[in-house]
Amino acid sequence: MKRVFFCLTLLIGLPVGLMAAKVVAHLADQQGAPLAGVESKLVNSSTGAEQYGVSSKTGEIVFPNVQPGTYKLLGRKAGYGHSESKPVTVAEADESVELKLLDQAVTGKMMEKASSSFKKKKYEESAQQYEELLSYYPQDATILANLARCYQALKQSDKALDAARRAVKLDPNTFGNLDKEIVATATYDNGKKQLAAREFPKAIESFTESVKADPTYAPAFYGLALAYANSQKYPQALENIQQAIKLDPGNQEYKGIEDRLKQVMSPAQK
Repeated sequence: MKRVFFCLTLLIGLPVGLMAAKVVAHLADQQGAPLAGVESKLVNSSTGAEQYGVSSKTGEIVFPNVQPGTYKLLGRKAGYGHSESKPVTVAEADESVELKLLDQAVTGKMMEKASSSFKKKKYEESAQQYEELLSYYPQDATILANLARCYQALKQSDKALDAARRAVKLDPNTFGNLDKEIVATATYDNGKKQLAAREFPKAIESFTESVKADPTYAPAFYGLALAYANSQKYPQALENIQQAIKLDPGNQEYKGIEDRLKQVMSPAQK
C-alpha cells in the first residue's frame, strides 16, 4: 500500500510539461496535395496561447509540448485564403489535425457560383455551395450571412438564425440587424402556419415575436390583427391592422380588414 501511494505521489509531482502532447498538422490544397510554406499557428481556444510553425515540403508542422485543451489551427499562404480548422481536443495522447487552404481564384469562382444559384432561386444548391466555402472559412461573416439567407428562403428557421447570429458576432457593424431580419421572417412564417391551422393563441405569440424583432414589418402586424380577430379580441385586432396601414398605406387589403373590424365592433369597443 505504501508503494502505491508513493507512485501516485510521484505522478502528482511531475512537471506540467511532461503531461503535454504533440500535435502534427497536415496542410494541403483543395485537392489534398501537401502545401509547403504555409504560415500556421495553433491557438488554445480558452487561453489564447499560440504556437507558430511553417509547413515543410510534405505539408507537415509538428507542434511539441501542447498542453491539454481545445485548439484551432490557422494557416495562410500567398495566393490562398486564410483558413481555420475545426476545433481539436488535446489530452495526453498525440493528436493530428488537417487544414486545407483554398486557392483565391477558386474561392472567387465558388462565391460567384453560390451567388448565381441564389439569384436563380436555387436555394438548396446555393446553401450547399456556401457550406462548402464555410468549411474553408468558418470565420467569414459574409459567407455566414449569405448562408443564413439561403436557409431563410428554404424556411429552415433554426439553421438560418444560427448562421445569422454567428455572422453578427463576427461582424456586428455590417450584419448587426441580420439576426432581427431572420427572426422577423422566421416567426412570421410560423405564425402563418399556425393561423392556417386555426391555432390562434400560438399565432399571436409568433406574430408578436416577429413585430418585436422588426417593428417595420407590416405583414406581421396584419397577421397579428387576423389572429386577434379570430380570437374575438377586436380592439387588439384593430390596433394592429392600423399599424400595418401606417407602414403600408397603399395596401387595400389592410384597409378592408380595418373596415370590417369597425363594423363588427360594438360602440364601447371602438
